[in-house]
Amino acid sequence: MIEPSVNALLLEGLQLMLIGMGIVLGFLLLLVGVLRLMSGAVLRWAPEEALPEPLPAGRQLGGDEQRLTAVIGAAIADYRRRHRT
Repeated sequence: MIEPSVNALLLEGLQLMLIGMGIVLGFLLLLVGVLRLMSGAVLRWAPEEALPEPLPAGRQLGGDEQRLTAVIGAAIADYRRRHRT
């Protein structure tokens, strides 16, 4: 039985490595190209979203919002009380 030489094995490993890296590089370049095309298409044809209007500075909270604020504050206080180190 003939054993392959170390040099032949190293060359074959190098070839496989270069082929694999070339395939991965090609896939990544293709992916970047497709993403750029999609981004350009979205920027060109998608409607612009309107920004939400800011709340007035002196706005008062309604009953549900006050209750929600109180519940969230109680939950935070309970969490801090339980996890105090």
